[in-house]
Amino acid sequence: MLNDYKVKNRTIIAMDTDPDTLQWIQKGVIAATISQKPYTMAYIGLMMLDNLHHQPPKSLDADWAHDSFAPVPAFVDTGSALVDKSNVDAFIAASKSISGK
Repeated sequence: MLNDYKVKNRTIIAMDTDPDTLQWIQKGVIAATISQKPYTMAYIGLMMLDNLHHQPPKSLDADWAHDSFAPVPAFVDTGSALVDKSNVDAFIAASKSISGK
């Protein structure tokens, strides 16, 4: 798509780390992308569900966002990372070592 529209003289920041986005970073067309942590998101989510299943709260109707003694957090940040030209090759190598692809 970037080739089709001949995008020039723009700073492009993407979201996520699909292979096409990483290739465009290597080519210098996309400046950077924000990488989420899907393994961490899934791990934390399943741990929280398991905890709620085995230790259910008294009520699921409470407004836990404003409760100082809430049994679960109102917000969970599993992290993110900036991938740009300086670390895209290392990111791709790490992804391949984890996925085996």
